[in-house]
Amino acid sequence: MTTQRSMVVLVLVLLVVGSSALMGQAQTSTTYDLTWHVIGGGGAPISSASYRVNSTAGQGAASPPAASSASYVVSSGYWRCAVAGDVNDNGVVDMDDIQAVASAWGDIPAPGYADRDGDGDVDVVDIQQVTAHWGEVC
Repeated sequence: MTTQRSMVVLVLVLLVVGSSALMGQAQTSTTYDLTWHVIGGGGAPISSASYRVNSTAGQGAASPPAASSASYVVSSGYWRCAVAGDVNDNGVVDMDDIQAVASAWGDIPAPGYADRDGDGDVDVVDIQQVTAHWGEVC
């Protein structure tokens, strides 16, 4: 029984180590390399038509020349304040946020800021989520 348990543990350890090695390889190809060595989380978005990345660093974590190309720019920054109902991300929940939700009514605008509840459409529930935070300031 102890031998079986030891074998199971050994197999699990090998699977974890093997999958970790494969994950590192999955981040590179002949056209890009996503190797990253910064611990971050939250913060202002970095985006293009194809992707969106949210991250921060307490100090300059991305610096030229590796921080940009013709297709993208990676920048670092500090934690920013966020208010739950602030659709336009200007730091205050106000009439502009209601208008942003109303102008996207029924649609799912890319990348979906007006869809506050994340259910795939913009409706009265999204308006309610904005008004629940009315007047809050970051």
